[in-house]
Amino acid sequence: MGISLRHVLEISKNLEIFPVPLTHSYIRAVVNLRGEILPVLSVKEIIGMPQSVETTRLIILETNLGKLAVEVDSVYGVVRIKEDQLEPNPMNSIYSDYLSNVAQTKDRFISIIDLEKLFPERE
Repeated sequence: MGISLRHVLEISKNLEIFPVPLTHSYIRAVVNLRGEILPVLSVKEIIGMPQSVETTRLIILETNLGKLAVEVDSVYGVVRIKEDQLEPNPMNSIYSDYLSNVAQTKDRFISIIDLEKLFPERE
């Protein structure tokens, strides 16, 4: 899966996380990012995907809900995808509601997460 870089502020793996008891299961913890306290969310928990491996990195994002961190299994790199390489999401699965597009690169297909659907604005 991929995330549009226009939402990514940074990728980190060395932030100390502090668990938050008595909250939603998708809120894993909070982190202190240079004096700013950010929630750490599990995308897998939000969309109902099983947790298969231990999280190794955090991606700091700017979303409809503000700045937050999401857990990811790993980061394979940054891939430049042109607009004309993006196709509407053709899949029909329980995860489809959270995907905006798919892109075919030289090596693989990448499903692009729709952060507006994953983190809708509060009313």
